[in-house]
Amino acid sequence: MVDKLKSILLVLLSCLALHTWAQPKQLSDQSTISLITCEQGDELYSIFGHSAIRVKDPVHDLDIVYNYGTFDFNTPNFYPKFIQGQLNYRLSVGRYRNFVANYQRDERDVSEQLFILDSIQKNQIFDFLQDNMKPEKRNYRYDFFFDNCATRIRDIFPHIFPETKYTDTTQIGGQSFRKYLDHYLRNSPWADFGIDLILGLPTDDPAGFQGKMFLPDHLRDGLKTAQLGSIPLISSDKMVYDAPDTPDGHTFWTPSVVLWIICLLYAIVSIFNWSNWVVRIMDVLLFGLAGLAGFFLLFMWFGTAHVPTHKNLNLMWAFPLHLGLAVQFFRKGLTNFWWYYFWVLIIVNILLLVCWFWWPQEFHLAIIPILIAMLIRGFEHVWAWE
Repeated sequence: MVDKLKSILLVLLSCLALHTWAQPKQLSDQSTISLITCEQGDELYSIFGHSAIRVKDPVHDLDIVYNYGTFDFNTPNFYPKFIQGQLNYRLSVGRYRNFVANYQRDERDVSEQLFILDSIQKNQIFDFLQDNMKPEKRNYRYDFFFDNCATRIRDIFPHIFPETKYTDTTQIGGQSFRKYLDHYLRNSPWADFGIDLILGLPTDDPAGFQGKMFLPDHLRDGLKTAQLGSIPLISSDKMVYDAPDTPDGHTFWTPSVVLWIICLLYAIVSIFNWSNWVVRIMDVLLFGLAGLAGFFLLFMWFGTAHVPTHKNLNLMWAFPLHLGLAVQFFRKGLTNFWWYYFWVLIIVNILLLVCWFWWPQEFHLAIIPILIAMLIRGFEHVWAWE
């Protein structure tokens, strides 16, 4: 009996859901379509903001948001697929009031830009979104720079209207993808350090004007100057929810401060020649962690579909073989191979420091004390051998 009641309840809820989300085949002349931009949040997953499309039609009592930034937590092997860059994101639809309420709760600004579109154009976009909602089309392979919630919206207009023009009036589209990320990570130094570490050469390519629209704020700003032929695409820009101002977060214990203190400690240990077991433990930690970082960077390059993590020059100092060196420190002595290995390490680290501003990949400044600590220990071991 209980099972039958559950089945009946499930059917009723399904019917209710179908009735609730029943949508017209055509929008009325009073309908509007707009871009919703949500400012960055405090958590890493929300730090770059969010974009969505609002469709409102008072005639059909319709006010919904199309959101390209959702995914299914019930996906088999969710976390492995997420790490490997093989997780599908999807287009979903939700009530506008619920969408905005979520950002109000998190105290994040929400703004809206109304598109200048005639009835035919509005229905073309509506049809496109409805077509994208089909089960066989709603999923897509997420790419942080080239295929995300913002770029999907950016590409709708050129796809439907070939006369769309994106014009750069600021002439600042020549920065790299990494530079744009740095701006959003300025108050999250540890996240900035970690992201800089795992992102390789593709992140240092110039983004270009349309490329920088992978960030919701730049999509909003870019659409302000966009045109459909000779007609501006945006008619109005308003603040839906103006969150209270919060002071920027700052911490003294940034990666640079912490790593320079550690570097100084390595210098003191080397100069005053502390006990052998203390030195050995510190060497194991330094080169062991660098080696583990190297294996992780190799995995992100060859073991994932994340294009921005490929060709990572951080592998020049975070070399996986450092882990083998750390293992050797547990033994009584190092073989001659490691003597040559230290000389190669010294040469590579010096080149990294001397040519710091000329490398095609931009390194995080907190790497400098790591390089110096390795140089100190490298010279110490070479000197001992000599």
